[in-house]
Order: sequence, then C-alpha cells, then structure tokens
Amino acid sequence: MSDFYLGIDLGGSGLRSGLINTVGTKLLNLPEVSFEPGNLNNSNLMRLLVEKIKEAISVVGAKKITAIGIGSPGPLNPNTGIIECPPNLKVRNLPVVEILKKEFPTISSFLINDADAALLGETWKGIAREFKDIVMLTLGTGVGSSVIAGGKLQRGRGKGAEWGHTTIYANREFRPCSCRNFNCVEAFVGTEGLVKTYCRLFNVLRANMSVEDVRLTLIEFARIVNSEVKHNNFHNMADAYCLHLAEGIRNIICVHHPECIILGGGIIQNNKYLFNKVKELLNKTNNEMVGLVKGTKIGLAWLKRPGVVGAAKHAIDCYRADL
Repeated sequence: MSDFYLGIDLGGSGLRSGLINTVGTKLLNLPEVSFEPGNLNNSNLMRLLVEKIKEAISVVGAKKITAIGIGSPGPLNPNTGIIECPPNLKVRNLPVVEILKKEFPTISSFLINDADAALLGETWKGIAREFKDIVMLTLGTGVGSSVIAGGKLQRGRGKGAEWGHTTIYANREFRPCSCRNFNCVEAFVGTEGLVKTYCRLFNVLRANMSVEDVRLTLIEFARIVNSEVKHNNFHNMADAYCLHLAEGIRNIICVHHPECIILGGGIIQNNKYLFNKVKELLNKTNNEMVGLVKGTKIGLAWLKRPGVVGAAKHAIDCYRADL
C-alpha cells in the first residue's frame, strides 16, 4: 500500500499543504503559497492545485501518494466534490474532484469544508482528542466553523454550521459582510472586519488602505497586543474585537452547549491577550446564562496546520470507506 496522503488547506489568502502517513506520525510540510484575498478564480485555483500536487509527487513519488484531501472554504458539496461559492474567493461551481481525477487518475481526491478539516485535525492529533461535543472557529480572512456532536461531524443537509455568517448585535454598528448580509460575525472578527475596526478607531478611510497596508496593520496589531502593553487605540481595537467574538461564542454555546470550543486561525493563534480577554468576557455572562457557559472548555488549536492534518485524515477515512 502507498505510504502518504496529501492534505491541502485552502484559505481566503493562502494555501498550505503537507504529506502525512496513515497513523499521523510523519508530516512533510510543503511550502505555503500566498495570494491576494478575493483574486483566486476557478482557473487560478486549479493551476495552483495541480502545481502543488506535482510538487508533492516530486518529493515522494506518485506511487507513494494514495489520496488527496482538499479543505476549502464553503459553501461546497463534499459528496459531488464541487466548490460552490465561497464569499472570500472568486471560485464558482468548480468540480475540483472531477478535474483532479482526470489529471491524476491513479490518485483519489476528496473535498471537505476547511473548518471541518481543521476540527478533524484537532480531534485526531490535537486539543480535542478527549471530547465528543465540540465546536471550532477558525479566525482568518473569513470565519469558518465546524461542529462535532456525539463524536460525529454535523453538516445538516451538507452546508451547515456556518457560524461566521450568523448575525450579532455589535454595539449598534451596522456593517456589511462579504456574503452581502449585514452584521455577520465574520464582518467583525474576520481579517476585513478587524481592519474596519482599526479604521474606525484610528479615523482612517478603508478605501485608502492597500492590501499591503492591511497586512502590516495586522502584523502591528498582533505585535502590540501580544506585548500586553497599553498602547493608544490598539488595545481598544483588541477589546472591541474580543467583545464581538465573545458575543458570537455565547450564541454558539446557547445552541450547542458543547464540551469544548476551539479557536484557531491566524488572528488568534498564539495571541495570549485576545484569548484571555475572550475568556474573561465569557465569564462575565449574566447570571441567567452562567450555568450554560460554565464548564465549557475554551482552548486554542494545538496544531500548527490543523487544516492540513485534517484534510489528510479526511482522505484516509474516505479512501478506506471506498475499499
């Protein structure tokens, strides 16, 4: 039997990938690819995927790769292998599995929501191994979400658990989201939402900020916040961010009452200030709700690349089910 499974984690502004063996003890990371948010379309994505798969083949050989798992932002259909209409990408109704089957006929491919992949990674090799009722939020360009209840992944009819596109009160602020709705959680705690909060607090017009400005703003934000030193409006921005995130998490707890909520993604990973502030706000929940919140573990993702590990795990599970 072949030795490796390729996990691919597609996000709103980058792609990560790696080769992992069937027991998850050996992970070979491939170089990360970055791209400008919102500019990835069908042809660009397929070219990128084919290049990355050929790169993996050059590392271990085609006969050593059994299957490929692709984690992508939704909405998507994991059964038909079609990426439908992710709000933060220009990809539309792309039959990615069918195309890859023609390009690489000896290697099976499987599609999964990127947040589901991240949670599968954390339940296999990360913080969630001991839990059966879990919700995960991935905080990056968008806000992904995944739910496991009773030890089983929950997707409703296939596209459910999009907590990033549920609405919050947000202190009476009225803000559009990439999905064209208003006041979604993502509109406040995704990358674009964080930058808009920055613009409001620092009196900067968003239209005057380039993609590079946004990137540098996020780097500066993370540096100042992680220092835990009070610094003009940066901590006001951090506190506003955490207030919105805590509001979204309270809604999740009210619906799912999980054992564990995992927070991952580039904005909060390794960011002690944000993590501790969110937990502090959740603990201040009013008396009528404290019983619901109490006992739910709030944790940061353990894995550096949970989406890659989880996408590979999905490929392992699906390939075995097809045997």
